[in-house]
Amino acid sequence: MIKKLSELKPYKSLLLARVQGSIPVENIVDGLLEDIRELLSLGKDGPRMLVAEVNEINSGELAVGYLHYVEGTPASWTLNRNIVDEINHLILVCRRNRHVAIYLSDASWRSAIVKKFGKTGTKALSTLHKIGPGLLNAAFVKGAARTLWLSGAHARTSIKADNKILSGIELQDALDPLGDQTYYFTAARCASDFDKGIVAIGTSPRGSRIWVGSSRTWDEFVNPVTAILKHLEATIKPVDAPIPVVAVSSIDTTKLVDAFDLGIIPPQLLSDETSEQAREEMEQWAYHAHFRILKKSNANFSAEVILNGTVLGAIDFEMDLSDAESVKWRLESRAATDETEELLEKAVTVCRRSNWVKIWYESGHTIAEGHIFEIRHRDMPFQDFSWVDFSEYDVTKEKPSRLDLNVIGEEDSLFAG
Repeated sequence: MIKKLSELKPYKSLLLARVQGSIPVENIVDGLLEDIRELLSLGKDGPRMLVAEVNEINSGELAVGYLHYVEGTPASWTLNRNIVDEINHLILVCRRNRHVAIYLSDASWRSAIVKKFGKTGTKALSTLHKIGPGLLNAAFVKGAARTLWLSGAHARTSIKADNKILSGIELQDALDPLGDQTYYFTAARCASDFDKGIVAIGTSPRGSRIWVGSSRTWDEFVNPVTAILKHLEATIKPVDAPIPVVAVSSIDTTKLVDAFDLGIIPPQLLSDETSEQAREEMEQWAYHAHFRILKKSNANFSAEVILNGTVLGAIDFEMDLSDAESVKWRLESRAATDETEELLEKAVTVCRRSNWVKIWYESGHTIAEGHIFEIRHRDMPFQDFSWVDFSEYDVTKEKPSRLDLNVIGEEDSLFAG
């Protein structure tokens, strides 16, 4: 059992949020721990047993509290469900003024917690909002980019990668203005310039998440977290396009028309946030399913669902574009046969997960991770010309029909030189 903060050395991977409005922040840490404990069903028995809970205490400029629990998981390599692996997990909540950082040793719970932000039914999680992507860009996606995670806004093709990871010294200079303009960045790791103790910081702007690295002591955790929250609090002007060349978020939803393809994001991209069962499900729909657009009207469309060559039925997508950074849709389905109805319902469940779905439009827009992206098409002027005097040549002479090596360089034709 963990008895004091000095025994902790968490990896600095943090979910960031802000207490909204004028809601008092006193006891917010305790309230968040209570909500998370209920969400994970932590108790004295069951698959997740609570070992220790430490309510809000001060550590420097931070108010801190944590949950330590043990989870029993059946071993994946046997059918015997009595063989159980026990894993110790930590949930740590840190607050500085109105900003909150949450550490989860089991990252698979991250999305479930984020879904509770701003929603009724919880005491403290409902008071939180994710940090806007523009503010995270402005705060942390600056300086030399060491690593970029790119996802394609282009239609899927065998001659161009759906996703790729780049690493280098300063990737802003390494991006290809033509080849990389059809990608948007999902995460970036950039050199830090706001705290000497933080060399580089990774950011997932739309996930409201950052990561810095491992900690050898509690001080190596709490000091950088304090600096991060202080820097974030001082950042007030958002930046929408911190990385050159790549596709950018679009706020003009009126031009989004004529869907032509839909796909499921491959599981590797979300492997740190999903369970093994969820990754297997994603792989099935990402690589073995096909969605054929049947009809379309502005942003709305209908798609026929085909799994392993079998037509399951059709799904109608009614798009809600009122928020370009949180696109939602309503689904209605029609099974092809009674036998395919169950599988079609699974397809509908998958398509409701906005972070799993990509939708491509003829207008040059792509909906991914619930955001609308627009490819930044640009003209690239070519200025490296070598000007040559053709005054001694007859530019009207055609290429000779018969090759005669003896006259090369002897005539005034451009082809004779």
